[in-house]
Amino acid sequence: EEKREGSVVVLLDDSPSMGMEDGITGRPRIDVARDWIDGFLSREKTSGTPGKWVLYDLDDIIPSGKSGSDFAQAFEEVGRRIPQRLLDGVLFISDGRDHGDRSAQSAAKKLGVPVHTLGIGPDTQPDTLRVRWKEAPEEVYPGSPFLVRWAIDSDQPREEAHDLTVSFASREVHHDNLTLPEGRVHREGWITIRPEEPGEHLLRVTIQDENRPERKSTADRKILVKERPKTLLVLESEPSRLVQSLSQVALQSGRFRILRPVSLPEGGGVLWDLSRPYAEEGESVSQFWSREGFTRYGADEWGDQLQGPLDEASVVVLGRAPIGSAPDSWVEALAKATEREDLGWLALPGSEMDLDRFEDSSLANLLEREGNRKESRESIRILFAEQGKDHPALAPLWSYQDGVWEIGSDSYFRVIMPTMQVLLTDPQDRGLVVQVPFGLGKATLVSTSNLWKLRSFAGWDVRGDREAGFLSGLWLGILDDLSGRERSQEIRLTLDPEKPTVGQSTRIQVEDPSLTPGQPRGGLEIRETQSEWETLLVSPDPEWSGIGEAVWTPRSSGEYEIRYASGENPLAVTVTDRPSESEDLSLNEETLQEIAETSGGAYSRLAEVDPAAIDLKPTTHVIERTDKTPLRHDLWLGILVAGLFCMGWGLRRAWSLP
Repeated sequence: EEKREGSVVVLLDDSPSMGMEDGITGRPRIDVARDWIDGFLSREKTSGTPGKWVLYDLDDIIPSGKSGSDFAQAFEEVGRRIPQRLLDGVLFISDGRDHGDRSAQSAAKKLGVPVHTLGIGPDTQPDTLRVRWKEAPEEVYPGSPFLVRWAIDSDQPREEAHDLTVSFASREVHHDNLTLPEGRVHREGWITIRPEEPGEHLLRVTIQDENRPERKSTADRKILVKERPKTLLVLESEPSRLVQSLSQVALQSGRFRILRPVSLPEGGGVLWDLSRPYAEEGESVSQFWSREGFTRYGADEWGDQLQGPLDEASVVVLGRAPIGSAPDSWVEALAKATEREDLGWLALPGSEMDLDRFEDSSLANLLEREGNRKESRESIRILFAEQGKDHPALAPLWSYQDGVWEIGSDSYFRVIMPTMQVLLTDPQDRGLVVQVPFGLGKATLVSTSNLWKLRSFAGWDVRGDREAGFLSGLWLGILDDLSGRERSQEIRLTLDPEKPTVGQSTRIQVEDPSLTPGQPRGGLEIRETQSEWETLLVSPDPEWSGIGEAVWTPRSSGEYEIRYASGENPLAVTVTDRPSESEDLSLNEETLQEIAETSGGAYSRLAEVDPAAIDLKPTTHVIERTDKTPLRHDLWLGILVAGLFCMGWGLRRAWSLP
C-alpha cells in the first residue's frame, strides 16, 4: 500500500461566448470567472487541506479540431488525465453553451465523482427565427409534381403563433398556422407543387410571428420549368409487360415523353407519341392523364422515320425483338447512335432476339451480354449490391436498401465482367441489374423479366404500395441516370451560423446532386488564406439525396476559404474572435443543472455562491500496489511450522505400523 494525494479539477469554459459581458459587472465573463477562481484557490490552499487543485481551461484539454465548447469531450479528457481513484471531484464554471454532439451529462456521470457547476451570464432569453430550404429541385417539367422541403429553427422565450406561407410563380401554394413552443425548436415540412407555366420561377417560404410582424424569416429558390420532358425511344416489336410497367412509370412521373415506332406486317408503320400533359399557352394542367398522338407512314417512307426520334431521344429502350421487321436502315442508324455521348441505352430481356440483325453492328456485343442469362430454379430475391449502393441510379431507392424483394423464378446474368458495375443482386451475388460502358455513353442491362409482377410476388414486406414504390423508383432511377437528366451541377455551400467565431461548432451544408445516402465521404476542403487545404468528411443526409453536412470548428480568427470537389470558386468565410450579435449569449442554466444532478453534484450561480458551501476537498488516498509483493517473514515461519508438523505426523504413523 501507498498513500497518494487526490485531486479536484477546476474546469473553466473559455469558449468565445465567455468573452461577452456577465450581465452584472459589465466585465467579460471569463475575467470574472478567473478572478473568482484565483480567490477561491488561494483560500483553499492556505487551509492546509491535503491533496491538490488542478486548473484546466477547455481549450487546453480539448484536442485540436474539436469544438472549443464540447463539454462531453472536456469531461472525457479529464478522465484520461487523472485516474478515477485519484479524482475527488470537478468544479465546472461555464455559461452552459454546449456545442458538442454528445451528452455532456453522460460524460460527467462516467467520471464517477460529483461535478459541481457554477453558471455565469445574463438571464436574457434568445429570440431567433430562421427558415431555409432543405430540398427543392433545380429543374422541373409542366404538369409534373415535385416535392419541396423546408426547415424551421426557432429559439424563443415563450410560445408564439406563426404564419407559414409558401409561394411559387407569384401565387400562394401553401399556408399553415404553426405554434412554436419556447426554447429551441426544429421543425420540418414538405408539400407537392405542380408547375404549369414554363420559365424560371421563384419559390419562396416565409414564416412570420403573428404578434410581432417584424419578426420573420424568408428563404428563396429559383426553379426552371422546362418546355418539354426528356424523350425515351422505345423499340419493341413484341409487346411485353416489362416495357409496359416502365412506360407507365415514365409517363406518370412527367419526366419523360415516349416515342414508339411500330412496324406493320403489310409494310410501313406507326410512330406513337405519348406524354403526360404539359401546359400550352392559355391551358391549365388539372389532372393526371396521358396525351397520345400517332402518325402513320407508308412502306416507302418508313425506313427514314427512325432518325428523327433517335435525334430527340435521351434513352433508347431495347425491348423484346427491338427491330423486328423494320428496314436495315434502322440498324445502321442505331449503330451510328452509339457514338453519341448524351445517349443512354437500356437493354431488357428479349432484346437479344434480334441479335442476328446486329451481327455487323456495335450493338451485337451489348445484346450478346443481355442474352448471357440463366434461369434460376428457385425464386429470385433482389438485394442491393454492395458496390452499387451509392450509384446515382439507385438514389430513389435509398429507403429500400434493407429490403428483400422476391419475384419468383427468373433469370440472372451468368458471367459478370470486370467492366460491369452490379446494381442489384441476389444472396448468391448473381447480377440482376448491371451497368456497362457502351460506345461513348453507358448502358444498363436487366436480367429479370418478371419485375412487373413485383406487386403480386411479395417478399418480406407484403404491402403492395411498397413494392410498387420500389419498382417505380428503380425505373426512374435508371432512366434519370441514363438520360443524364439535367440536374443542376451547381454546388452550394451554406454555413450555419453564417458568421462563425473562434471555437464555435459550424455546420457546413453541401448541396450536390451526386450525393446519395451512405457513408461519409471526402471532397470538402478548407484552409486559412494562403495556407494548405485540409479535408473535412461530408455526411450525406440519411433521408434525402443531394444534401450532405460537415462540422467545422475554427481554432483561430482570420479569412478562410471553403471549396467542394476542388471547385474553382471557393466560398470566402471570415472567422471573428467574438460571437455575432445574433448568437444566443444568455446563461443556459438547464444544461449546467442537469450535469450537476446526473453526477451527484450541485449547481449555483457564480455571483450568488458561497465558496464555503462548495463541498469539494482533495483527500489522501491509500492505494494498494498491484505489482509483485514479497512474502512477509512471519508468513514464511508459518509455512515452516506447518511443514514440520506434517512431517512429524507422517513419521509417527509410519512407526505405529505393525
